[in-house]
Amino acid sequence: MLNTDSLRILDLGEISCSHRIAWYKGKCSNIHGHNYRIKLYVEGDNKAWLDFVNLSSVAKEVIMKYDHKDITTKFGIETAEQFAERLYNEIKEKYEEKKIPFKEIYVEVWETSKFGVLYPYESTCKRNI
Repeated sequence: MLNTDSLRILDLGEISCSHRIAWYKGKCSNIHGHNYRIKLYVEGDNKAWLDFVNLSSVAKEVIMKYDHKDITTKFGIETAEQFAERLYNEIKEKYEEKKIPFKEIYVEVWETSKFGVLYPYESTCKRNI
């Protein structure tokens, strides 16, 4: 569960990507695009102060490599769930490399203003997003 006393919420903005879901029976099996909105929740350890600017700039380095790319062809990503998991793993790795103190991160990927995913999702997560 998140410790909201040490939580930073970052809206990393939008990136434009195309993708397709080959196994899906419907229009999403065709190549199409989204302006994905990416949000990041960083839970710090209570001993360290988390710098918004540093957190944001490191995370944006990761997400910008996907901007204006076909994420299915180039990265093997078909779904928003896969995209959120990939961003989570890459941002977490970058934070660890740069020795940014954190307990956990959570990534939201919004395909539209109505549909998004959270990774990792815990059924015990007791917050309103």
